Amino acid sequence: MRNTWLCGLWAILVASLAACGGGGGGGIGGEAAAPAGNAPTIALVAGRATFGADTIVKGTVTDTGAPAVFNATALDGAIAALDDGSAIYLGGLVRETTPEHPRVFRITAKGLVTPLEGSWNHIANGGCTAALGCPFFDRIALGQGSAGKALLFQSLDNSLSIFGATGVERTLSIPQMTAAPLNMDRAGSIYFWARDGALRRLEPDGGLYFLGNRQDVVAQTLGNASAGGQAVDGQGNVYVAEVRSGIIRKVSPGGAISDVAGLRGGWLETDDNGNLYAINGGSILKQSPGGAVEGFLAPAGFGTDPRSDTVSGLLETPWRMAVGPQGMWVTGPFAISLATLPRRPAGLAPPPAASGPGRLAILAGQSQFGPRPPAGTLAGTGAAVRFTEVAGVAALADGSALAVATLAGSGTRLFSIAPDGVVTPLAGSWNQRAAACGTLACSTPEQLALATAPSGKAYLFEARSSTIHVFGAAGVESQFTLPEMAISSPLAVDGTGTVYFMDNTLALRKRNPDGTLGFLAGGTLGSTDAIGIAAQFRSVSGLAVDAQGNVYVADNATIRKVTPSGLVSTLAGPPGSPGAIGSANGTGAAARFSLLASLAIDTAGNLYAADPLNGAIRKITSGGVVTTLSAKPDALFNPRGLALAGNALLIGEWQRISRLPLVP
Repeated sequence: MRNTWLCGLWAILVASLAACGGGGGGGIGGEAAAPAGNAPTIALVAGRATFGADTIVKGTVTDTGAPAVFNATALDGAIAALDDGSAIYLGGLVRETTPEHPRVFRITAKGLVTPLEGSWNHIANGGCTAALGCPFFDRIALGQGSAGKALLFQSLDNSLSIFGATGVERTLSIPQMTAAPLNMDRAGSIYFWARDGALRRLEPDGGLYFLGNRQDVVAQTLGNASAGGQAVDGQGNVYVAEVRSGIIRKVSPGGAISDVAGLRGGWLETDDNGNLYAINGGSILKQSPGGAVEGFLAPAGFGTDPRSDTVSGLLETPWRMAVGPQGMWVTGPFAISLATLPRRPAGLAPPPAASGPGRLAILAGQSQFGPRPPAGTLAGTGAAVRFTEVAGVAALADGSALAVATLAGSGTRLFSIAPDGVVTPLAGSWNQRAAACGTLACSTPEQLALATAPSGKAYLFEARSSTIHVFGAAGVESQFTLPEMAISSPLAVDGTGTVYFMDNTLALRKRNPDGTLGFLAGGTLGSTDAIGIAAQFRSVSGLAVDAQGNVYVADNATIRKVTPSGLVSTLAGPPGSPGAIGSANGTGAAARFSLLASLAIDTAGNLYAADPLNGAIRKITSGGVVTTLSAKPDALFNPRGLALAGNALLIGEWQRISRLPLVP
């Protein structure tokens, strides 16, 4: 099966390279600079290069003794350097015409080319021809490790093989990884693009960190952009190039995203002196740690002797590069070359730990990422907790929590979660099934809603009976009916016990502690900011209320604010644009969300919104400044329920309940 990601990428690159012309000009972002006076030397190691009427072939295939003639024009051409001075190459030989031909090779600096046997040589759907060999990588990606390792990912079995000087040192199974650019830093952390579109870091202890969504990293201002080259430096910063524009973005260990000024390119690499390299058209540019950009290599031909072992300039248009002890390996359509580099300093420290909020702790349920066992135990049985869906959470004053969820093999819909992860099913009317429901529960998670009150109590709305149950540490303390509340409405509770909710007309209303009802705003479908009945709401999924009585509404992909007098405004997200979804941090209308879920609010007035499709928790200040919280060491998957529990957030995800400490 063809890798559509690679095919689309190569189509863009081929068009870009064809437009470059000779001499390395016409690259991304304008004409590249020529190399400075002390230009590096570069030598053909293996493959075929043409200079005028002369064709040069170097390198020997070890298993046959034949010349190494590569056929990478329809292939990946990726390369990764190993610490023993050799390299791992992902390509093909012209002689290969069988379905199980070698696609992974080891290349020495002397031009010895050894095909490496392994499962990576199997193409799932065949399609090899005598003319093209087996031209398409079947979802395989090769990445560079700063620790002198090579990373080979195969999506057919979600395996990641880590090569060292002696061969494959270990193999990991990473189901969420995709066959896109990947890297490893000196500390052994792996950087990759996940199936949910997020850039993630997998640490040696199995912790998985969220660094950024694709929309934030490569498409802040680029529309439908796609990630191209990727590299990681000695401080754990990731550099990602956007293919179409060549814009390079830097992602810090804590997930902060910024543009790299003065440099454009398609494929990237770093060295241990802190330099960043980018392939721009037919040239390789170098940016120093201070930001100065110069030409590193440009296609200047072979010099006076086309058969010289050492020449100034590239042998052909560069495709990929990798830095190792011998220098910089550079691949092109038919050849592999090696350029000189300054020697690497010894004794470099590993990158610092990621910044951001506290570590994410799984209280109960199972992770969607990595081989982690389920957390939490069922009270009375000690069995592992395996939720099939978690729809809502609420925090209680004694440190325990309530969760609206479904549990494999159980019709229970409400659970108590102790601080140590012991999960107790709670019996009550919320678990009843009507006769017409058959084997399905009528009270689905969407028909039960939870909210945390500032008093440390939890409010549960049971839609089937229009009843609100008020829970304390000992269980249900009181209850009352609220037939005006829509069955799919969220709820919020303020410090006086006033309950805020949506009715069936999409009006925001409240129930006072004495049982009287009040109207705030809305009553028709739409997205209009106005006062009272002139305001409109569209798809309300979360409510929160601050100490001043302002109500915050998660409405589709926007955050709306409703004052006690009923004035409705849009705090974050584009006003009046219900379809403008995405993922972007910013202030006010510049921010973008997916279809939001629940809300929580802290004592300082900061809002927290569950952003399920982006796999993130977003923080919104009272001024409308939106940022994305990093959850470590594990990634969030479809977060839906939120509750503030002291200085932490309780998060109800698809199949688990987690706790994320908040750091000021």
